[in-house]
Amino acid sequence: MPLNIATLIEMIRRSVLEVPELPSNYCDRVFVGGNYNDTPTLRKIVDYIKETGFTPILALDVKNVPKKKIYYFDTTLVKLCRYAIFEVSTGNGHMMEITHAVSVGTVVLTVYKVRSVRHRNPPPDVSSMLTTLGVPMLAYHDDNRIRAIIHMIFPGIRDDPRSAWVNIVQASHSPSWNKSWFASTIDYFLQHV
Repeated sequence: MPLNIATLIEMIRRSVLEVPELPSNYCDRVFVGGNYNDTPTLRKIVDYIKETGFTPILALDVKNVPKKKIYYFDTTLVKLCRYAIFEVSTGNGHMMEITHAVSVGTVVLTVYKVRSVRHRNPPPDVSSMLTTLGVPMLAYHDDNRIRAIIHMIFPGIRDDPRSAWVNIVQASHSPSWNKSWFASTIDYFLQHV
């Protein structure tokens, strides 16, 4: 079998990248990403995830990462987490983390801030590349709502995936036909996975 150059490069990259031992196990880790200019909101998301018994991983909290290795380090952290939740109200480097997370099979969810309960559409700053990616996008207008979103997702996504996914899709910003299609096929899908 011929050597795949991309695979070889990835293996070399991983062998020289020092990633600290992460707490918990893969199935309970949640990568938390977003614009670090909104670190207070990211810290709240971390706290709310802890309340559910899952383990949040915020790259900002990992010490001694050389600036020239940030991309490789963050994408490795994403890969080491089964779930990822991103605050996407404003763009930044986390957009690359999101696409990487989707490509490596991490379960990706996003949240974004709106002015009020009646305004559920993503703000204009949220890229069409993200809104058309197909990951669940959940609106929040205050801390109580973002906490409710986190508790709606975790631990249900592990313990009762059918109910959790129905709730996530119903609460997310997406065309109504996607929601009805999903609701009508989720039982079949979960039984055959």
